[in-house]
Amino acid sequence: MRAAFGGLIMAMGVILIRGTFGGAGGRQWLLAASVAYGGLFIGRVVSLGTDGMWAHTLLSGLIEGAMAAVLVYAGFELGKPAPLDSVDTS
Repeated sequence: MRAAFGGLIMAMGVILIRGTFGGAGGRQWLLAASVAYGGLFIGRVVSLGTDGMWAHTLLSGLIEGAMAAVLVYAGFELGKPAPLDSVDTS
């Protein structure tokens, strides 16, 4: 379990780096990472329902849920064009 989840978290870090510096395709990488974090969050919620309240499960779930939300926002913001006032017209 530790190797699988440790590897998953490390791979998601690589996906985040790829998405951040990915240029035009970075949006898809960030949205894919948000789906993975959302899956982790759902797994934590199910775990809380079946195993009871554990502080580490609750804290990890909150972090994963927040990461999913931030990545969805970042993915959609990355796809927007730059505002006109930041374009040099000279």
